[in-house]
Amino acid sequence: MKLVLSFLTISVAAAASQDGSFIRGGSASVASDDSAAAATHVIPGDIFAGLASNNFTPQQYCPRDTKYNSNGPEWPPENGCYPGTGSIPSGWPKCCDNDNCPNTHRPLCENSMAAAPSYCADMAPDESCYDGGWPTCCLVDGTTCPNNRPDCNAGGNKRSGCNKNSDCQSNEYCDFPDGTCGGNKGRCTTIPSGEDCNGVTNTAVCGCDDVKYKNYCKANQSGTSIQNEGDCSSELAFE
Repeated sequence: MKLVLSFLTISVAAAASQDGSFIRGGSASVASDDSAAAATHVIPGDIFAGLASNNFTPQQYCPRDTKYNSNGPEWPPENGCYPGTGSIPSGWPKCCDNDNCPNTHRPLCENSMAAAPSYCADMAPDESCYDGGWPTCCLVDGTTCPNNRPDCNAGGNKRSGCNKNSDCQSNEYCDFPDGTCGGNKGRCTTIPSGEDCNGVTNTAVCGCDDVKYKNYCKANQSGTSIQNEGDCSSELAFE
């Protein structure tokens, strides 16, 4: 199967789900049905901007029925970072109960989870990368998390918004739509293995690295997207 993906534009939030599933969107319409709203979590559309800047407001990261978030969408709980206190349930910062939350970032992990790495608090929930929105260790016990953020575990889903390979995990490359080779429309995609490329028809392509490859899979295996089929205008090598 060709490993070329179109850029996914994350749309404004869809209708509220009854089963607690996440909704993608830069903003959300809150369901008038309270039971539906209570079961719904929202994943922010601009995931990568959040990861880079940790620029979150209490309205985003506090649960419903607090001063900061009376009845809006809420992020999924992160129990391995915020054990909960007072009227704030496990999964959200205690400042949401004390009315003293910072306006530009989430507090670091708290109480028994204070030794958790900062990425558990610094990142927005990313369900396209992590089942549950966060690395598993951040959901269960942040003190067991490795120093570096774990690789994605969300069943083959791809994170969008990369513009170079270094934006992705070590086993991924930034895959652009055919013929683009840049911008912010790439998607972090698992690098195919030799076995993945077995049986792929040899149709020469020019990679975004100006190297000619036997087929698209060989190019992807080298961590590059497809510039065009056939020869390269300034061919550096043939792989």
